[in-house]
Amino acid sequence: MTKDVIISVKGNHLMDDATGEPVEIITPGTYYKKEDAHYVFYEEIIEGVSATIKNRIVIKDERVELNKSGGITVKMCFDRLSIEEAPYKTPYGVFPLKIETSSVDLNESEDVITCKVKYVIYLDESKLSDSEISISIESKGQATITDSF
Repeated sequence: MTKDVIISVKGNHLMDDATGEPVEIITPGTYYKKEDAHYVFYEEIIEGVSATIKNRIVIKDERVELNKSGGITVKMCFDRLSIEEAPYKTPYGVFPLKIETSSVDLNESEDVITCKVKYVIYLDESKLSDSEISISIESKGQATITDSF
């Protein structure tokens, strides 16, 4: 894997048995591997948020961490062994989320890392949504990012 990568992060939240609308970002980023963990850094701009959001994804074994800082701040940990608290700080207030992960599927090759996570989000102890996040990290010169939902 090269240092310069193309990252695709797709999320889908299904509320009340309805089909959700997927959200996707495709952007350049930076990749590092330290010991057995994969680190990816990228920035995004979210409509309605004045500051750029800096993102860090850490993938190690069957655990994924997504950290956002800037106009929105959250540390989301996806680990099948625990329910994780994830206070979601926005310009409009803090939302006390909890995340219960049901699966983490990781695939690695020389120039591509893909990870798909299925989880449930709770807000104030009430189920908010069944969710999926699909992450694809590809060496910049090899990028062929496609739809994985």
